[in-house]
Amino acid sequence: MNDSVLNVEGLSVSFGDTVAVRDVSLSLGGGELLALVGESGSGKSVLCRTLMGLAGRDATVSYRRLDAPGRRGMSLVLQDPMSSLDPTMKVGKQIEEAVPGRVPAKEKRERALELLRRAGIDDPELRARQYPLFLSGGMRQRAAIAIALAMRPRIIFADEPTTALDAPLRLKIMELMDEARRAADVSVLFVTHDLNLVRDHADRVLIMKEGRIVESGTPAELFAAPKESYTKDLIRYANYGERSDHHHGRIHYHQGRAHSHEGADGHSHAGGPPPATPGVDAVFPVNVLRVGTQRDGSFVSSESEAARNPSPPLVDVRGLGKYYDTGRRRVRRVFDGLSFKIYEGETLGVCGPSGVGKSTLARCLAGIEKASGGVIEVADSFRLPQAVQFIFQDSAGAFDPRVRIGDSIAEPVTLAEGRRPERERVYELMRRAELGPELYDRYPSEISGGQRQRAGIARAISTNPRFLIADEPVSSLDVTTCVRILHLLKSIQEERGLTLLIISHDLRLLMHISDRILHMQP
Repeated sequence: MNDSVLNVEGLSVSFGDTVAVRDVSLSLGGGELLALVGESGSGKSVLCRTLMGLAGRDATVSYRRLDAPGRRGMSLVLQDPMSSLDPTMKVGKQIEEAVPGRVPAKEKRERALELLRRAGIDDPELRARQYPLFLSGGMRQRAAIAIALAMRPRIIFADEPTTALDAPLRLKIMELMDEARRAADVSVLFVTHDLNLVRDHADRVLIMKEGRIVESGTPAELFAAPKESYTKDLIRYANYGERSDHHHGRIHYHQGRAHSHEGADGHSHAGGPPPATPGVDAVFPVNVLRVGTQRDGSFVSSESEAARNPSPPLVDVRGLGKYYDTGRRRVRRVFDGLSFKIYEGETLGVCGPSGVGKSTLARCLAGIEKASGGVIEVADSFRLPQAVQFIFQDSAGAFDPRVRIGDSIAEPVTLAEGRRPERERVYELMRRAELGPELYDRYPSEISGGQRQRAGIARAISTNPRFLIADEPVSSLDVTTCVRILHLLKSIQEERGLTLLIISHDLRLLMHISDRILHMQP
């Protein structure tokens, strides 16, 4: 590790009466990856923005010492990729624009394509010609990382850069950053809630709580002997979902096998574990739509699904397909021949690698996008506009930045009932989503990503829907907040009789909370 490229002493940041960062001191060595870990709202993103000079006009910043490169020597990868990508400019052009110096146009284009390729983007030539709207959340995040690397910075502030990615792509992005650190002596301040990445890639770790650094050390030191109870909780939740004796859905593990019990009420383990259903492997439980088997490129459902669920489905999808016209007489197939059913009161998990079409499927089910082929039949009770609600993956893009949080939560009620709800009703929705009433008058940019996601949940349940679609509802959250949000969704489901469809690239998490899983493969 080389000499320090960043030195901070006594940094504090406040917004009016709210103190976001309190007397923080840190240093970052050349080529070092320094991980910053903490709960949502602990001040991690504010710290990164402040170090880059982007705290905002309303911020009051004070420090005893701040030695940092100029702005051209620093780049920022934001937690919400749509916040850093220009929706009116093609992805390739945005990367080319970030290449420093007087470089020929051809060389810029080649570098943009190479960065997209190294970031794990499929068909980089096509993606470079597309606008951010046509990329999945995971692809947009990788494009944002490619832009950051194109600048050849001395420091990369990576604010949750891997949250929207599946496990193989997370590793690929970390390898990309490790390569940049070795080849160009780039330093990384890595904000994350993925403690497994911290353990494998970080040189040092800072634990942040309520704006303060409460503990620091190497990954080996912190994982072996954490001192603070807060750090112990973070580590304890790091492997959430791996315990076979703690579950929230009908998928369970017995004798190393995964299976799913029939019946909406699950089962009791008193008297010993029931035998696993024959023919079930360790990855997919029996009551699961087996999409892993492909026939002529189409997805095929389980023969026994209808027999195991004699009640009529609330949603019946048959032969669903979605295609996009990408120009020049080219059509991109997202998925084709997809067939499955959703039953009342169940939690259906949807998993698969980034870019496979999970979010596109969800938007088709919600009526936000029109399918290119196939049939989606819904029960009469689902035909009311307020019966189906959506929790979006991009919490920043899901809110109008000009509208206060409380007004955004109240808006669906106003549209459904024709009159604005009382403040107390909105406060109750916020309380149900674990948000304090003081956030009512805040704008989306003034709260953390985790708080925005919980506001999205409050807004989604405001009209008492019957079917709730949650697109990566916890991918941007720290491990403790993730657990609280999952428990919140499940408790709301039990309280209101909701049917849930939860999308995640984390199969372990879905196995923990789902009744069945739809596994989409490219």
